[in-house]
Amino acid sequence: MVALVVDRAIKVIALYTNPGDALGVGFYYSLNTTGPLSLPLSANFLLTFGVLAMAVLVYMGRRTMRSARHIAFLGVLLMLVGGASNLFDRLTVGGVIDTYHLTLWGTLSFNLADWCLMIGMALVVVDQLPLPKPAH
Repeated sequence: MVALVVDRAIKVIALYTNPGDALGVGFYYSLNTTGPLSLPLSANFLLTFGVLAMAVLVYMGRRTMRSARHIAFLGVLLMLVGGASNLFDRLTVGGVIDTYHLTLWGTLSFNLADWCLMIGMALVVVDQLPLPKPAH
């Protein structure tokens, strides 16, 4: 929940103050009206997919919470936070507010919610890795 509040606060600050660049990482407002990785997807598709993805994540969260799979549960929670924040952006301003711009290898725009999504996905994958069996 803290990540959601921090992400929303950063987006509001970037929207109204435009602080500029520091060490190749910009902290300023841009509106991403395309899909992930700038894929040319329609707004209706992105909204529909976002709502469906949130429903699947709620279902996954309930299942992982009941099974005591803590790593997967944390991953699902992070994906819910990131997805909720980006979906809120799409519903309210017509696109995702990106607040960081990395210009070391071309231009890459992202926000804290994107990091939550990526880290959450990684945790769910790690949770699925087989554990080594103890030697007898």
